[in-house]
Amino acid sequence: MWFLGERSLKYPATGLSRRPRRLRADDVLLRGVGRRLLAFAEERIFRESPNVFLCVSSFNAGARRLYLRLGYELIGELKDYIVRGHSELLMRKTRGPLREFQRP
Repeated sequence: MWFLGERSLKYPATGLSRRPRRLRADDVLLRGVGRRLLAFAEERIFRESPNVFLCVSSFNAGARRLYLRLGYELIGELKDYIVRGHSELLMRKTRGPLREFQRP
């Protein structure tokens, strides 16, 4: 189990250590934790759907760069949705149209 802020993350399939400890921002950036957690989520979602959608805050430049590097594209914007003066950016990673999707 890993602790990020006040929330515990239980994702043993990602290869993360299960011993409790608090993560610092440097730990997350240097160890690729976000990339591994996202890969784990994508693998599960792509079993059920050809599309993964996510929202990221416009002021979170690091997360936006990560998602773009991992193949997500910006498809929409929700202005003033959570924080006035900022947007939530809707992003999508796809393996094809929903109509052509066949579950394994």
